[in-house]
Amino acid sequence: MHIAILTLTFALPGCSSLKEKRQRMGGLHARFGNTPSGCGVRKR
Repeated sequence: MHIAILTLTFALPGCSSLKEKRQRMGGLHARFGNTPSGCGVRKR
């Protein structure tokens, strides 16, 4: 059995507001979903 943990941190330079950051991350959410299968996602 294999168990792995992957942690990704994104930096969005040039985004000053939370709304702008959410809009730019929308493409990733559309592609991968909010919680990919088999994983839990924690937002800080």
